[in-house]
Amino acid sequence: MKYLPLCIFLMRLVLLFTCFETMAQCSDTLPAKWPLGTNLNGLADWNLDRPFNDEFICNRGFSANLNAPWNYVAVSTDTSGWPLQDFSVIVMSNMQNNKPATYLIQFNGKATINPIASSFKVQNQQYDSIRNSTSALLVYQNNPDQMMISFTNTKYTKGIAGIKNIHIYKPGLDANAPIFSQQFLTQLQRFQAIRFMTWSNTNGSTDSLWNNRTQLSYAAPLDPAHINHGIPWEYCIELCNTLKKDIWINIPHMATDDYVFQLATLLKNNLDPSLHIYVEYSNELWNSSFPQSGWNLAQAIQEGKANGPVNYDGINDQWTWHYRRIAQRGKEISDIFKTVFTGVQTGERLRPVYATQIGYFDVGQRGLEFVNNYYGAPGQFFYALAGAPYFNAVTTDTSNTATPIQVLNALHSAILDQFYGYSNNIAQYAASCNYYGLKFICYEGGPDTFGPNNINSKASASRDTAMKTLCINYLDQWYRYGATGLFMWFTAGASSWETQYGTWSLTENYEYSQKLAAIDSILSQPVTAVAAGQSIAIPIDARQYAGYTSNWNQSATFTPFWEPYVQYLLNVPSGSAGEYDFFVNTQCSSPNSSFKVLVDNQLLDSLVVPVNKDTGFVTNKLGTIFLKEGLHTLRYTASPNGNNYSISKYTAVLKTACNATVLPVIPGDEIFQCYPNPATDLLHISCKVVQVPTTVNIYNEAGTKVYSGVQSQSGFDIPLSGFHKGVYFIRIGTQTRAFLKM
Repeated sequence: MKYLPLCIFLMRLVLLFTCFETMAQCSDTLPAKWPLGTNLNGLADWNLDRPFNDEFICNRGFSANLNAPWNYVAVSTDTSGWPLQDFSVIVMSNMQNNKPATYLIQFNGKATINPIASSFKVQNQQYDSIRNSTSALLVYQNNPDQMMISFTNTKYTKGIAGIKNIHIYKPGLDANAPIFSQQFLTQLQRFQAIRFMTWSNTNGSTDSLWNNRTQLSYAAPLDPAHINHGIPWEYCIELCNTLKKDIWINIPHMATDDYVFQLATLLKNNLDPSLHIYVEYSNELWNSSFPQSGWNLAQAIQEGKANGPVNYDGINDQWTWHYRRIAQRGKEISDIFKTVFTGVQTGERLRPVYATQIGYFDVGQRGLEFVNNYYGAPGQFFYALAGAPYFNAVTTDTSNTATPIQVLNALHSAILDQFYGYSNNIAQYAASCNYYGLKFICYEGGPDTFGPNNINSKASASRDTAMKTLCINYLDQWYRYGATGLFMWFTAGASSWETQYGTWSLTENYEYSQKLAAIDSILSQPVTAVAAGQSIAIPIDARQYAGYTSNWNQSATFTPFWEPYVQYLLNVPSGSAGEYDFFVNTQCSSPNSSFKVLVDNQLLDSLVVPVNKDTGFVTNKLGTIFLKEGLHTLRYTASPNGNNYSISKYTAVLKTACNATVLPVIPGDEIFQCYPNPATDLLHISCKVVQVPTTVNIYNEAGTKVYSGVQSQSGFDIPLSGFHKGVYFIRIGTQTRAFLKM
């Protein structure tokens, strides 16, 4: 047996792995199903989610008003928030059950229990003196309406009033019940990730120090005196562990570095290590209707005036500072998490998110440009950029006379405007994400029916079968931008649709809804390649840059203007990955004009535009770049001087296909050679090892055999007059060579 020299063996091994790596770069692996996550309804006694089997977790807080807990009067409490006096409490309002129900209540200490404006009766109350615990049944003989309770004659222990550790379990359950209700878990099971912005009360949060956060021992997380601290993080972790779903957390806007570090440590130590962690800085800091926005602006102004990083270029604009600081703090939070998750690369388990306003491209772009120019490529710090592409019915809310059909039509128009409207910010952001190597995802989205007008019509529209069609179309438009574009629906769970606060939730009472049917329909469809962007297989009209205006076709060419750059969202179709030569057609009337062209933040060329005003457009070679299947971004950057020229089109020509099955050639080990390569009219083949006569087969890129013949000489020519331009593969014996027909 003949053994290869060690050096040749190692070369083969390296080249073999290189071949596999190159093939892996041809396309992204498609997920098993469309990436769809969800937000949760806010926790409140009136919401119909009822996510916990212990209903008391969502109580409204303890009131010293024993007859009217809705008229809140603060009580004295211990350090964990348990009352040190008699009190009343709203446990559930708006229960909307349609059958009798019995709840088990348990607590430490003694008290007299009475309903307040509630139809239940207290039965079988018992006190265990050894355990210092009381239990009773709260029995609704008719339809449950609400659960408001007074606790009087309270005694926790000698000399101390009040009671502690109250639990009220769903019908049929007791202290052995799991934390979360099965109804809630069943609805969430279909989703891939869960965002806890509402549960952590991110909007207006007062959390800054880790020791002041809500802990599991705290009595009433939704107490008006404590609500801005949110639910314990442990509940969020437990829900994701139970369902095996990725977690999306929102860092309080005032959180210290230590808070961030401690939260990262809590997640590392307690979250299932197979789950991803999406980390977002606060929520909608650009949105002036939220307190955190004003706080961030004040911090940014302070830093900008001190010539801090947000004013590194001396721009002296407070709104630019504002947007830059959002990205800056997000980057800092990402850095802190990485110190805890040592060795974990961005995008693996840890997925920091830069969230911005989808409706105004400039808001997010100012942050991206700042990070790129001051810290480095955004992909080093963030996994994704996220927006909230809702579709709303605001055009019907100018009066209170809209019908359900008019509401549905308004929602349909909003979908069209979101994806095809003036300036198309979704295409703009998708282009920027590809340019900077970021995923483009959605932190919130779905139908928006918020507002005081047309409440009944909005509810009816949400129940109509047309809502299913709208939601399917909406998600289909989103996923045109990529199978990795995680979409976080707003919201899962159940709540009333007959209020001015919108029909956000998927269901009203956990019944199967049209919105759920739409989501299940999308999730049942096979995942396909992206469809957005301009196909690279045809010339790219220079006028159709991402966000181009509706009157773009009034001019035959693109002429540079005041924008520092424009970008084009390109689509490399399935099976078309490979090395591409890029060309641009220009016409120029004066010297010294120039511009740059980059693809995915890689410079193709800095072109000095040739003067040719009287000879028509001239084709300029820009450069060569490898492109895998899917979306890419071509960015044109104008010169600061001399721009008296026009561009008609960009053209990409496949040079070498990614799917070329070319075996590594080891010096001295060739079976055959072919030249010239590229070839135009004639291809010469020289066989070195194979015995003649030998069979020669040639295949095109699709794998179709286009030539087959038997050659009786070791050297021969094959005419190429019948071959189209492109890449071909010659097979002789056990080896394959690729050549390019020009």
